[in-house]
Amino acid sequence: MKFAPLFSGSNGNAVLVSSGRTHLLIDAGVSGVRIQEALMAAGVDARGISGIAVTHEHSDHISGVGVLSRRYNLPIFATEGTWAAMRERLGALEMRNIRVIRAGADFFMDDMNIMPFEIPHDANEPVGFSLYAGGMKVCVATDIGCIRDKWMSEAEKSDILLLEANHDVDMLKAGRYPYELKRRIPAKKGISPMRTRGSPRRSSSAAGSSGSCWGT
Repeated sequence: MKFAPLFSGSNGNAVLVSSGRTHLLIDAGVSGVRIQEALMAAGVDARGISGIAVTHEHSDHISGVGVLSRRYNLPIFATEGTWAAMRERLGALEMRNIRVIRAGADFFMDDMNIMPFEIPHDANEPVGFSLYAGGMKVCVATDIGCIRDKWMSEAEKSDILLLEANHDVDMLKAGRYPYELKRRIPAKKGISPMRTRGSPRRSSSAAGSSGSCWGT
């Protein structure tokens, strides 16, 4: 499988996973034009994209989703909670392109098997994705805020693992974030913060000795 992180960070996120026959975007958090350009640089024509899988509703993950769906008639896959939170922000969509998924229930796009799984993040029913094709497994989990057995077990034995873990308690306290955000995140019960500096070791362990991992 071909794997290309196109954009990552608070200014926008998008990942391309391709089996050769199926070209899936995971999130589209920058403009449609920028994603088209990034896809071209990765050797994929935007007109050949098969669909968009959305991890959660934050703007840095969805700002280009609506326009790409309209421009290329792309199905959008997201959980019911994510749809409830983002639907009005995507603009007009064809009903056939609104696809509801749920964590733990896999689905297929041609030759690619896709398994959504729960992730801990301050969003409405967020998910990560494990993708299988050609005997390989790619796992994408963004905005991970804490260590939990569920997503760690899902990430195991991945050939390629993209893990974004950007919850740093010290940065949260010292940063110029709204008071409500500083109050809400630490107040979540049952969460053990996954500090950014610890994530490479965790991701390497999950990917295993033969896999590749990106920690952002």
